[in-house]
Amino acid sequence: MIYFNINIRKPSWWNRFERIKFWTGKTFIKNKYWEFQIDKVPELFHLELSLTTKEDHAGFNIEFALLGYEVRFTVYDCRHWDYINERWEDNVNAS
Repeated sequence: MIYFNINIRKPSWWNRFERIKFWTGKTFIKNKYWEFQIDKVPELFHLELSLTTKEDHAGFNIEFALLGYEVRFTVYDCRHWDYINERWEDNVNAS
């Protein structure tokens, strides 16, 4: 896992969260999806980068906020990670 985060908040904006727009879709790669969203947030400045592997919904995430507005882009795997067997879980429902 790689994770970087820097954040400066304005306390009087604490309850400011509001979703402005949200898009999602499937990529050309099997089991991979993307999300893009724009939000009102309590941050004056926020930058977050992450890259995960071998965990539930592993993938890439970037978030950038400036003066109370944030854009977020994520590409992730829709599967869950089986930590015991160290592989992706089967999507077959057990009966």
